[in-house]
Amino acid sequence: MLIAVYVNAGNDKNGNPRRGWAIFGDSSRKFVDEGYDGPDALSRVYGDNIDDTYPALTVTPGQYQDLKRGKTAGTSKPRHRY
Repeated sequence: MLIAVYVNAGNDKNGNPRRGWAIFGDSSRKFVDEGYDGPDALSRVYGDNIDDTYPALTVTPGQYQDLKRGKTAGTSKPRHRY
């Protein structure tokens, strides 16, 4: 069973989108970066093999990067800006 959750962290400082799909399976987690492909990005990778999808979840840029890197949410070190 594959479940896809759409995540949105807005755009970066150069205007590039930070959106994608967090894919959760029985024992795995993957990430599909939407880039400029829009909703087609998910179907290009998984076709019709997704069992369920969930609407957009707003995340921070740090959480978005963690998802892309395959990290578990909340495990990254805090980013301090001085």
